[in-house]
Amino acid sequence: MRHFGAAFFAVRDGAPKHSKALSSNNLRQLALCIAFITMGFHLGNYFWSGWAKLTLGPHFWSWAFLNHTQNLMLGAHKTRTLIFGHWPWITQQIFDAFGAVVIFSNVAVVVTQLFALFAPLRLRWITISSWCYDALHVGIFFIGALFFWPWIWNNLSIMLAARRSSDREVGWAPKICCILTILLGGWIGGSARLAWWDVSDFRTPTIQAEAEDGTWIDVPLSFFLSQAYAMGHAQENQAVTTGHYLPTDSRESTGSYDRVQSSGTCPTPPEIAEPESPAERAKSLDRFGRFLRAHHRKMLALADESGNYNFYVASLFHTPSNYWMNEKFNAMNIRKIKDYRLLTQSICYKVIDGHLVEHVVKEDTVVFDVGE
Repeated sequence: MRHFGAAFFAVRDGAPKHSKALSSNNLRQLALCIAFITMGFHLGNYFWSGWAKLTLGPHFWSWAFLNHTQNLMLGAHKTRTLIFGHWPWITQQIFDAFGAVVIFSNVAVVVTQLFALFAPLRLRWITISSWCYDALHVGIFFIGALFFWPWIWNNLSIMLAARRSSDREVGWAPKICCILTILLGGWIGGSARLAWWDVSDFRTPTIQAEAEDGTWIDVPLSFFLSQAYAMGHAQENQAVTTGHYLPTDSRESTGSYDRVQSSGTCPTPPEIAEPESPAERAKSLDRFGRFLRAHHRKMLALADESGNYNFYVASLFHTPSNYWMNEKFNAMNIRKIKDYRLLTQSICYKVIDGHLVEHVVKEDTVVFDVGE
């Protein structure tokens, strides 16, 4: 935190004489308040996510005791992002083990997230909670293949800063600033409210590329570079369609309490009162087709002479693809791809012997020609 104070002291020393009415201690407190306010914006994401979990169901304990968080693995496996998904035995062991302790894990997550409101009261508490939040992110990446690397970096920065000061040096004013920022962030600061139900019956859009032998190969999310985040959140197809499960923001997630109660029973998709109209469908497909063609041209420009480009390490992704789960696509020559298709499936999932078993309720396909 001292580097924040140093910046403000430099401004003070270069200020005109008439502006030096504030003492160095007041300037330091001002700098620390600003530093703690920035921490508050970050910590607010945890507190309000914990609060959102308390209010997601009919009772404040509903999410902790009823959510099957291990279903995160289903979406990660389907999108070929699960980091150990190419090892069936390990996949099954982790899925079963996590399912056995999921209530304890859920309770720990909620308590840890809510503690963010009180962590600023002691620097040691900030350090310990930041360690816990990074451990949470590592677990989420391990189970759900969601890589919150900017949040991990923010927590590391907070830990390093907290170690360079003491509670006596900081005082109470910056801590109060931080707590107020956390609270206000839920209304005016745009704090994240990460709370949903993880179900095993859901709709999944997948982009596939046609191989030379006519087979369709799943395209890794990482292939879409800066758009991988949108693809990971199923934004390529949010249409409300008859016979399908309702679209979700992110794979297996839903905000419907009724859906979590029927999860695992392979329920019949709901009746759709107002499905997407043919005109709206044509418009959205045209827009997505233009994106696919533009992105394909971009990848052709990046590919080498053999039609390969290592998009796995091209950038840090929120949902990085598992290289070994995408070996068929890795072997393809991008230059020989002429068609992509959007495969939308409503599926009931199970994990048996480490493999993802799918019962397809309904599927639709739309082919996009990208040949030059």
